[in-house]
Amino acid sequence: MKEYTRDYQIEMDIDWCFLGENRTIAQFTSAGGILPDMIASNAEDNIILNDFIDNLEPFTEAIISPHLAKYFKLSSISSLVGYSSYAKKGILIFDKTFACPGDFDITYHLIARPAEFLNFEMLPDKIKGILLKTQQKIRFDDFEKLDAGYTPWASLFTDYYVPTLYEEPKKSKKSWFNSLFH
Repeated sequence: MKEYTRDYQIEMDIDWCFLGENRTIAQFTSAGGILPDMIASNAEDNIILNDFIDNLEPFTEAIISPHLAKYFKLSSISSLVGYSSYAKKGILIFDKTFACPGDFDITYHLIARPAEFLNFEMLPDKIKGILLKTQQKIRFDDFEKLDAGYTPWASLFTDYYVPTLYEEPKKSKKSWFNSLFH
């Protein structure tokens, strides 16, 4: 498959990744939503990258976001086992906040983060090349939620209305993630 057609995107739950500004890898689960053009037009690269990630060995702890109750009710933390397995491989994990097909929503929330990030420099050259094609000037590890209000994020999706008003995320000296280690 050379590219993900619009119909395929709407019918499938596709995992895809971006490389953050600080070379952290963030994985997203589409839930039938539209993909950024650079992912949709490079299905082969995305499949190779997902296969690589699937075969990585866990090496760190997964930290489940304490903010999940804002987005949905969890009957138990065990329902997040699949997500935490990726975080244990050093990758940030985001999921679609509202599972809806097409362009109706591009909001994603953080599910889990790794205690230690996957070292980009240690990856095979082919994987680094694929990830470098997706690199964004976004520090994904600073976000608990990404949505249409954040222009750099929304501009990655086609045909999506981008509100003009947006406030940068507040930078606190001590985040919930940092408080776990200090």
